[in-house]
Amino acid sequence: MICYRLQCENGHAFEGWYRDSATFVQLQQNGFLNCPECGTSDVRQALMAPAIAKGGKSGG
Repeated sequence: MICYRLQCENGHAFEGWYRDSATFVQLQQNGFLNCPECGTSDVRQALMAPAIAKGGKSGG
């Protein structure tokens, strides 16, 4: 499963979970992704900040 941060043409942001990226693309191209707030099907992936793990030793 993959989680995408999505945004509609009206600026509403939300998350969606998909089996894989190909499934997301197929749903998007066929107009099956809808904004839960306004219902539009003009939905795109929003920019996401990468998760960065802190490394190193703890304590001092």
